[in-house]
Amino acid sequence: MPTLNVLVVGYGVHRSFGLRALRGQGHTVGVVDDVAHVPVDFVDWYHPLPASSVADPVALAEASGVAWDVVLCWGEYSLREAVRFAEALGLPGPRLDVDCFRDKSLMRARLAQAGLRVPAYTVTDDPQAASRWAKELGRAVVVKPVDYAGSSGVTEVLPGIDAEAAARAAIGKSFTGRCVVEELITGAEVSIESVTWDGREHVTYAVTEKRTSARPYFVETGHIVPAALDDAVNAEVVATVHAALDAFGMERGPSHGEVILTDGGPVVVEIAGRLGGDLIPVLVHEATGVNLYLEELDAIAGADRAPATPTARATSAVRFLEAPAGTRVTWPSTGVTAGTVLESTLRDLEHWYPHYVDAPVVDGAGRRLGYALMTGTRADVMTSYKLSDRLAPPVSTGGQS
Repeated sequence: MPTLNVLVVGYGVHRSFGLRALRGQGHTVGVVDDVAHVPVDFVDWYHPLPASSVADPVALAEASGVAWDVVLCWGEYSLREAVRFAEALGLPGPRLDVDCFRDKSLMRARLAQAGLRVPAYTVTDDPQAASRWAKELGRAVVVKPVDYAGSSGVTEVLPGIDAEAAARAAIGKSFTGRCVVEELITGAEVSIESVTWDGREHVTYAVTEKRTSARPYFVETGHIVPAALDDAVNAEVVATVHAALDAFGMERGPSHGEVILTDGGPVVVEIAGRLGGDLIPVLVHEATGVNLYLEELDAIAGADRAPATPTARATSAVRFLEAPAGTRVTWPSTGVTAGTVLESTLRDLEHWYPHYVDAPVVDGAGRRLGYALMTGTRADVMTSYKLSDRLAPPVSTGGQS
């Protein structure tokens, strides 16, 4: 594959591994997004405002002085803009039904049409109607915005509790002022990391095991690659997500599918038309040797090669650090790992909150405090995952002098 001029429309967050991967292959990389999100030292060119502020992509491309070859998108909220840029510039880019991938109510309708299992649900812009529907269902429900991300605004409501407040919060997060209220489905959670090559060849590179926060929220607090599934279950999960990708109109580009493993089989929760966030591409690379950012680029650009196959067999995990709400944040020394297996498996550690602030309620991905990333054998990583709570702020009461 020749070196390319790659325009990333919508950077998202925590994507510096992707920038390093592309530039490491000699590609020129530009980004269109809010400069607050972009690590400008890792790019060759950038436009410091969101893509939605760009009325004329052609004029912007000409002003950049770069002849762009391909458009990628790493940000959940920029997918429609990336497709618009690619079409305006006449370049290869993601090819998918954006309306479906950005609307959970459309996803559920498509899943039902495809004969895939869908929990009982309703869609509404009225918090009181949401409350009435939940009461009539008489079972635990999940309330979520139809078009938001990062688990923000997603709440469990148990039977006997009024869902109106949860619906009001979800509607407030939604760009279109709507929420989905659906029957709570229980079971282990996994995600499926795939890229669709031209011709609708869906290639899944990894299935990721998930950890989530204490209810009533559903914030992801950890990921482990690969998930510990037997071959039959793994194959069923992948086949189910590939059927959903067909139903959602994915023709070319990356996807991140979320699935719950129930006694009756896998249930698709949602699929994003982008690579997984939360450092999942880093975990996949550490565990398998496959770089999802390079797979995405070559699939969209039309590289004349077969999809990559794993060259490594390790386990990699990220644990997001948290503390009870109100805990005064003080970060322990990494010396707390000395003499433990975590000392050898720890690959990366970041703190996102400064010392001496109070830890927030973890009701969205942006409220987590930092992360620890580990790689090694399955046994060593799972032991390290448990030990990594030593790297979180010790519990104390905030508001002290």
